[in-house]
Amino acid sequence: MTSCSLGKEEDYSPILDAALSNVPTILYEGETLELQSQIEGQNVKYTFNKPEYFDDSFKAVKTNNSKNEQIVLTASIGKQTKEATFTLHQTMADYFERVFDNVGSYIPSGVVANNIDLKTSYAKEDITITYVSNHPEYVTNDGQRINHEYDEDICLTCTLSQHGFTATKDYTFISRGIDYETRLDKAIDLIYDFMSTVELDEGTKLPTTLPNYGGRFRWVCEDPSLIYDYETLHLPFEAKDVYLMVELFYTANAYKVLKYHVSLNATTKTELEYVTEFVETTSKMGSDYLILYQGLAPVINTDYLIDTKNDDTIVHKPYYDYAARPAISQSCLDRRVYEGYTLPNTDNVLWIVTHETGMSYAGDDALLLAKSQDQNAHYKDAGRDASWNYTVDDHSIYISYDDTVACWHATDGRSEGGGNYNGIGIELCVNADGNFEVAMRNDARLMAYLLLKHNLGILNMKQHHDFYEPKDCPYNIRRNVRWFEYLSMISKEYISQKYLSKYEITYDTTMTSTPIEGIYNLTNQQLDQFNIYIDGTLINNN
Repeated sequence: MTSCSLGKEEDYSPILDAALSNVPTILYEGETLELQSQIEGQNVKYTFNKPEYFDDSFKAVKTNNSKNEQIVLTASIGKQTKEATFTLHQTMADYFERVFDNVGSYIPSGVVANNIDLKTSYAKEDITITYVSNHPEYVTNDGQRINHEYDEDICLTCTLSQHGFTATKDYTFISRGIDYETRLDKAIDLIYDFMSTVELDEGTKLPTTLPNYGGRFRWVCEDPSLIYDYETLHLPFEAKDVYLMVELFYTANAYKVLKYHVSLNATTKTELEYVTEFVETTSKMGSDYLILYQGLAPVINTDYLIDTKNDDTIVHKPYYDYAARPAISQSCLDRRVYEGYTLPNTDNVLWIVTHETGMSYAGDDALLLAKSQDQNAHYKDAGRDASWNYTVDDHSIYISYDDTVACWHATDGRSEGGGNYNGIGIELCVNADGNFEVAMRNDARLMAYLLLKHNLGILNMKQHHDFYEPKDCPYNIRRNVRWFEYLSMISKEYISQKYLSKYEITYDTTMTSTPIEGIYNLTNQQLDQFNIYIDGTLINNN
């Protein structure tokens, strides 16, 4: 009998190790794995756990856009296998964009006053991040700020480099010069010099910024008809003394309002020339909201007007129980307005006081608040004493108490010449389902109407804050430094109701106005070309 034995399969481990010896730890898009299909006479087969990322030549032809992939490469000879694991890097363009987003989060996009802590590494990865400044004399390549006098436009070019791939991106910002408080001092000096040396005439341009130092200057006038674009002075139709006011703004801590008493000569313009210039100018003012002025008065709803004199059902009086507003002594007028100021009406109305409701829920509109005041007046145990005269939103105006009723709204008690005793209270709605921008312009129309009705001017416009400093009201207008913008809105409405109402002003336009007539929202429609007519005569040709 002949004996025989079964042979063992040859161990191919050394060959498989050699087959996988050139596999890198990271493979990038477009790179090819150097894999041998035959080693020492043995055919080696390769498979991937994610074959969709490779072509037949083992080239990485597709990568995941958003993340790295762990790839398992299996080499086999017969039934024997070995594995190698490596990282397939995400698409470099998207990867670099994520790095740029991270880098950019450390670079301010606005004004820089200190050194910048530039990012030089990313997620402990092997990437090189460098920067080049276009003005290293102001901001160095490593983000160090060098003191300088004026604001300078800076561009930092960031370059990313990894494994032979590169990408660049520019980051722009302003490197601030001298501090804002010093600029404000310079601005005050500029205004003082200007007012001391310039002869104020028809069309005089008032300073709106400080050359080389920036800032925003907005002008208004005691007589609303004399300045309506922040900077252009129009002379009155009769010579008069007025106060000019300018708001100087850099930051909340570098802010100042200056007031100047000036004597102005009479203009040589006719009223029609003035009106024509006004409608042409205002129809070209850039804004998301356009008003085509034509003398419109506010629409005031009287459905919930509380008759404090004749309604015997009123049981709760959240107002001062006077038949008329109390008189104001001359000494009080001298102190609160200016020396020699004469109250220009017989109703003892000295102020128009602006508030914001602070009620931001949907539905907290003028109608709701008008109904609330009406119910409050007729409910014996009403616990709320606050009251005001008008409520305004983006589509309506409601009057609750007549102008002669002194309401409780200014937090200054029974102060002579104060906001409660002698100020008409206006609440501006901030409800979430309303448009605050339109509400402001609707409110401006009411304010202009009240100024004309009581023969008042811009000096008589007040904030709740003016009578009680802890009250940050009107909040949105104050927070966004829009008070002088609001006064300018009122000035234009004042001119419209005082002068344009004497003429037939028409605009040939296909635009659709907001619920407030004459106010157009340009954020949802194009400003088309239009013609303007005064008393039927074309004054422009668009």
